[in-house]
Amino acid sequence: MDTPVMSGIGPAVGSPLAMPTESAGGGGYGPELVTNGTFDTDLSGWTDFYGHGTASWEAGKMRLSCLPEGCGSQTLQRQIVSVEAGKTYAVSVDLDATNASCYNNVATRLSVTGNGSLILQAGNGESGTFIGTFTATGTSVNLDIVTGCDAGSYSFIDNVSMREVL
Repeated sequence: MDTPVMSGIGPAVGSPLAMPTESAGGGGYGPELVTNGTFDTDLSGWTDFYGHGTASWEAGKMRLSCLPEGCGSQTLQRQIVSVEAGKTYAVSVDLDATNASCYNNVATRLSVTGNGSLILQAGNGESGTFIGTFTATGTSVNLDIVTGCDAGSYSFIDNVSMREVL
C-alpha cells in the first residue's frame, strides 16, 4: 500500500486551524482530537519517543533540534490519539524547516502510524501548512513529529490538528 504524501496545501503558516470548516462532502469535522497541538505554553501532551536531538518550547511552537554533532538519525515526539476504525480523519500541521538541512531532503514530518497511514513532510528549507486524510484501521494511532537533520539544524512545528471528517 502506498503511503500518501501531501505538501503545501492550505493557508499560510500560523493559521490556528488549517482545515476548512466543512469537508469536501459538506459534512464538516468532529471535535479536535490532538492535545496541545498549538503549543501555547509548553509541550505537554507530547512524549519524547526517540531521539538524537532535543525537543523544546519556543514562542508558542515546538522546536526540534539536532545535537551539535548531528542527529545521524531522528528526533521524535509522539502522541497517541484515540480513533474509531473505519472512520476518516483530517490532519493538518504547520511545518517550518527553513533552518533545517537533511541528507535525504526530508527535514521534518508529521506521520500517522499504527492503525492509520499518512505522512506530511517539509523538505530542506520549506515551510507551510500541510494537510491530508487517512482512514483508521483500529482504535488508536500514533501521531509522530520527526526531524532527521544535520548538526545545528532545527525545525518548528505548530498547529497540529486531527479531526474526524463527518
